[in-house]
Amino acid sequence: ILCRSLFSTLFVSDNKIFGQHPVIEYVTKDAKDTFEVPDRYLRSQQFSEFFTNVEKMFVRDICIMACNKARRRRKLTHLMREWSFLVEDADQIDGMISTELKITEKNELGHYLYCWMMDKELRNMITWINLGFTLELYDPYEMHM
Repeated sequence: ILCRSLFSTLFVSDNKIFGQHPVIEYVTKDAKDTFEVPDRYLRSQQFSEFFTNVEKMFVRDICIMACNKARRRRKLTHLMREWSFLVEDADQIDGMISTELKITEKNELGHYLYCWMMDKELRNMITWINLGFTLELYDPYEMHM
């Protein structure tokens, strides 16, 4: 319990991870590494507004992982709802950025932000289901995945 408490209090201070690395760098690196979001998307005005919400969600997502399993599952329920709002926003922003950058060719038209946010949402859903099995909320015969 002490380790989890220390982690949750020391993890983010002044919008920096462990007081050293800005959260913005971590989120930008995740976007580039995971779904190869182009730099021109990251420089867009719509993305910078969207980015502040994503940054908050990343911090909440990581802090929730420090909770015990039962509390983590409860908090993930609420967090998944908020991620779903970001998924919808990402889809709209992908369309606006495509219009802003005048992207017309289908091979250049990407749903980078949508896929990135949907990936995060699906990972949370899988974690939520696995926590249900770990906490023995489901019977073993129900796990036929």
